[in-house]
Amino acid sequence: MFQNIKSLFRGYKAEPESLTESNPPQSRGRTIIIGLDFGTHSTKTLVHWRGDKKATIVQIDNPAEDYPWFASPSLVRLSEGKLFFGKCALEHTDGTLYRSLKVQLLPPLTGSSINRDLPDGTTPDLLVSCYLSWVLNSIKKEIAGIKKESVYLNMSAPMNHIENEKLKTRYLQIIQAAWESVFGENPLPVEQGMNLTELSLQFKAWMELKVPDKSERRFEVLPETTAPIVSLSMDPRMNPGMYMIVDMGAGTTEFSINHVDDPGADQRVNCYEDESIHLGGDNFEWVDNQARSGNEYAPEKLQNLTKDFLKTFKRVWARGYRKDCHDHTIRQGWKKLDVLLTGGGSRRREIARGINVGNPIYPWPFEETDYSVHWYEPTELEVSEVAANYSTKDFSLLAVAHGLSVERMQWPNIHYPKDIEPLQPIVIKEKPSIDWYLVK
Repeated sequence: MFQNIKSLFRGYKAEPESLTESNPPQSRGRTIIIGLDFGTHSTKTLVHWRGDKKATIVQIDNPAEDYPWFASPSLVRLSEGKLFFGKCALEHTDGTLYRSLKVQLLPPLTGSSINRDLPDGTTPDLLVSCYLSWVLNSIKKEIAGIKKESVYLNMSAPMNHIENEKLKTRYLQIIQAAWESVFGENPLPVEQGMNLTELSLQFKAWMELKVPDKSERRFEVLPETTAPIVSLSMDPRMNPGMYMIVDMGAGTTEFSINHVDDPGADQRVNCYEDESIHLGGDNFEWVDNQARSGNEYAPEKLQNLTKDFLKTFKRVWARGYRKDCHDHTIRQGWKKLDVLLTGGGSRRREIARGINVGNPIYPWPFEETDYSVHWYEPTELEVSEVAANYSTKDFSLLAVAHGLSVERMQWPNIHYPKDIEPLQPIVIKEKPSIDWYLVK
């Protein structure tokens, strides 16, 4: 399955038995950061060896139809008590296929009809943890030969910069179980076709353990709106200025408005505002299906979805702008805006058209503003020969994973919305009269 990316690892010997066996001299002591983007529709992973300029794309699954070659379907299938993941889950026809598991982790738990037929004692958290164990085990096979003490994992969650601590804790418990199953003292790495009941007992025990302190654990959960900013800050093509990042996936969309300084050791990024909403490509796909079945209200529903999207898009910009609007000099920098699109959902015709014409820079006449929209594709990527047969347009889907793979000490100095206070209105005092000192 993984032969076509062996060349990416520059001689690192891959042996599936253990991370600590047969350590090649060039890998000993080197730190590797795994950037894992667990999406509603697909999962993407990059690894970054400390000291290397570029991150490496890891193909954790065989290419599946209608998915980019580097993405694995975020799917779990339960058939006759056994679990299957990714492309294998997609291609099997028996049993129950569980989709949109990521959405089920988000508050509030809506109890929608999606995946309500979970077996007794089984939760979305358990299935996600097993899926992530399968992903990490696939990566482990590719980086065998490096000490497990040198491996770090960053994964994202849609919780805005003002972190949702309850959601973050839930994610950490899920990731902890997956981490223990692959890199722990008594590993139980998940493979295709393993028994759910046997996995359930061990994984539930791992998830109930107290999550280690941030200074002790080797895995972290980070806001999804942060990762593309980090990737952007590492891009030599990007000039200083205001950037609006729109990352629309299958189940959620992340918006953030940022000012990015010149690259360098003391680079600063001001994230003025961000927001995550439960709206993505799956919502539009549902309306498309309604239209195909003859629902006369489908066009109106499609229009309303687009309006909701654009309303949030403009609101995020406006809330950020209001923090600077009282200073005449500073607010001039807001007249120029680059919108960077990532995520498959942003390719919808309605979304692309709406953003292109939906210039949110309302305080100035249109002709005085500089507004541009384009796809953002990370440049610092190590690409194997297998990619020669595919278009690089899909690399925009790697923005989150790329940012997560960057070592934390290399991140820019990011100031989050809660840290950026609105400027106070400037009060202009009248010049005192020449004889002011005579006034009693």
